[in-house]
Amino acid sequence: MKRAKWLLRFWGILLIVMMIVVSCSLGVTGNIALEKLGAELPTDQQATRTLFLAFVLFVALTLWLFGWRGM
Repeated sequence: MKRAKWLLRFWGILLIVMMIVVSCSLGVTGNIALEKLGAELPTDQQATRTLFLAFVLFVALTLWLFGWRGM
């Protein structure tokens, strides 16, 4: 039972990491496409806010996955 719990946590963390990697790569690809079209790119403040929100979401999902006291 313990092994199954750890496997579930491992795959959950791997899924979260892959979601972050995919969203970052899509963001970079989107910025390159917008740049080629001549559109205005997000400012540094907007990028920082987005990165902060992604970090908060990552922490919240990790705590939810492990349980508040289970870490």
